[in-house]
Formats: sequence, structure tokens, C-alpha cells
Amino acid sequence: MRKITSFIILIFLSLFAKSQISIIGFDTIICGHPENYSYVYQNWNYGAGSSLTFGYDIYKNQTKVYSESGLYYQDPRECEDLFFINDSIGFKYSNWGTGAGLARTENYGTAWSYLFQYYHENYFKAFVLNQKTVYLVTTRTVQNKLHIYVRRCTPTLPAVKLIDDTLMTQDIYITDSTLTTTLCHIKSLQLKVKHDQDTITYYFNFDHETSGIVNNVSQLKQQYLFPNPADSHFRINIQTQNVKSVQVLDLKGRVLRRYGINEITCNYYPTENLRNGIYIIQVVTDIYSYALKLIVSRS
Repeated sequence: MRKITSFIILIFLSLFAKSQISIIGFDTIICGHPENYSYVYQNWNYGAGSSLTFGYDIYKNQTKVYSESGLYYQDPRECEDLFFINDSIGFKYSNWGTGAGLARTENYGTAWSYLFQYYHENYFKAFVLNQKTVYLVTTRTVQNKLHIYVRRCTPTLPAVKLIDDTLMTQDIYITDSTLTTTLCHIKSLQLKVKHDQDTITYYFNFDHETSGIVNNVSQLKQQYLFPNPADSHFRINIQTQNVKSVQVLDLKGRVLRRYGINEITCNYYPTENLRNGIYIIQVVTDIYSYALKLIVSRS
């Protein structure tokens, strides 16, 4: 496995002939990542012609625990990144003939399940936030325009795209209040991108005050949504302007309702069609994106 001691990695991507994009990296390392708990991977190939095969093996303490392979013209396999946060839980990024994906193990590397699979995107890096949550950073060029994506990937919910930046001209602030406790209890994370002579920063704030069910009513004044729990409606207490969209998602990431300009202008969002339960309210402004937890509770 490539030995990585820092997340400050410089990757140059060509956007246009007169423009250069470089992804500088995260401002911190993953908790436990430097040790890697004696796990390594090794890519290999053998054969020739139609029998040429590409694959990789994963070793723990020099003992093979996992292997994948495929013929080069059908399903070649390659591992590009591997990191463990403890002795049993780890993540890998691998690609194959038609796509790539981020996978997780909790079985000492012997079995893996994919958190996210995609096509036509280039992997940059993954940042492990806790034992089940990863921020995945990829890029893709569409019609000569570079997109930088940051997704939150977990084993229980569909991946959520937190950032899709094509301009790279201003900082972006993300508050991810649906995230549970992070490793080392970090409260924020920064990803820096260099666009020509400018450095753009994506700021991620992990608002643990609004993660989980709130039992203390006195805490509600500090939240972004109020009242919360909500009965007939809720309002948004965010000190930003130019709200672009507000929508309700269920815990599987499905959009249940999109609010219109009237609700946004009046800051009054009805909940009459929502059953009792927990929902994610996605708020997008000109430079901010929020994923907020709302509880609907009617007596």
C-alpha cells in the first residue's frame, strides 16, 4: 500500500488551457490512519493476450485476507487506497473495468460492502469521520467543465452529495448536523482547492448539538429549525441570505417535498403531509448547504 503520512496531497487537473485546478487536501489526518494496523494491498497482473488478468490482494500481518481479479478486457481489478481505523474496521477504494467504488469492512478485511459506486468520475481521497461515515471526494469533467464532488457515504443510507462545485471561485460552508460523533471528536474539517492563484476552502462543520433526538426543550433555541419537534410547521433560524431551496428527505435520502418561493419568503414550512418521525431538511443558499434533522411529532 502506498504509505501516506499526510493528507496534504497535490493533484493537478486540467480544466481549460488557461486554467489550472489543484486539490491541496484536508487540513487534518484520519484518526488512527498513520498506523494502518498492519494492513497493506498489492496490485498484480499475470498472463498475456486474452488471458491477461489484473487484480489485487489485501494482507494483514503478511497473511492474505482478501483478493479480487478479472480479465483485462472484461473486469480488471485494481486497488488504489486502503486505510483502517482500528484492527477490524477499514475502507478501500478500488476500480474495475466499468466503474469504481468505496467499500467498507468490519470483518478484518475478509469481506467488503460498497458504500458508493460510480462511473466516469476520478477518485481523489476519502476521509473517515467515524466507524460508518466517510466523506468521498471525486472529480468529473462534463462538457469541458470540471466538477468537484464531496459526498457523505454510510452503509445505511444512500450517498448524499454535499458539494458539487463547478465555479471554484468562493468558499463553501457545509453544516452536517445529521452526523453522529466523529473520531477524536473533531468539530470541523477543511478541504482546500487551488484555482489558478486563488485558494478555495470547503468548510465542514459537524453540529453535534442538532444530531440525535433532542429531549431538552431548552436546547431548541440553539437549533437551526424551530419548533423542533414540529407539529404543523417549522421555521429556519439560519443567519444567511439568498436561500435557494428547501426540501424534505426521508432517512433513505428520498425527496418527499420541495418547498416553493412563498414558503421560503415567509419562512413558514408546513408539515401537514409528514407523518410522525425523523426527517432531513436540506437547505441550500448561495454559498451554504445544510443537512438538518427535523422531528415531526403530533399528539
